[in-house]
Amino acid sequence: AGHDTCYICRTDGARQMTLLPSLGPILGVFPDIVLEERQTYLNAGDTLLLYTDGLVNVRCPDHKPVNSHRWCMTLLQYPEHSAQALAQLVLDDTITGCEPTDDITLLLLKRMEGGAHA
Repeated sequence: AGHDTCYICRTDGARQMTLLPSLGPILGVFPDIVLEERQTYLNAGDTLLLYTDGLVNVRCPDHKPVNSHRWCMTLLQYPEHSAQALAQLVLDDTITGCEPTDDITLLLLKRMEGGAHA
C-alpha cells in the first residue's frame, strides 16, 4: 500500500522484472483505512525490491530523475549476488554524488535455493 512500485526480479529462464503497483494511500497517514491484501510467491533465486520515496527523490547535480529501470537491470545483471550486495549496488548507483532530501529505506529480499513456499 502507498508509496512506490515494488519490483520482483524473476530468474527463471526469461529473467524478467515483474512490477507490483502500489494500491491505496500511503501507510500511517490516514486512520482507519482499508487495504487490499495480495499474495505473490518468490521462486528460488527471485528477488523482491521494496523502497520508500526517499530513494527516488534524491537531488542530483545533473537534475536527472532517478531511473528505477537501472535498478532492475542491476538485479538482472547480477543474479548470483547476495541480497546485501544487490542492495548496496542499488544504493550506490542511486545516491552516489546526490543529496538525500528524505529518509531512505530499501528492503531487498532474495529467495535462496531450496527454500519452501511460505
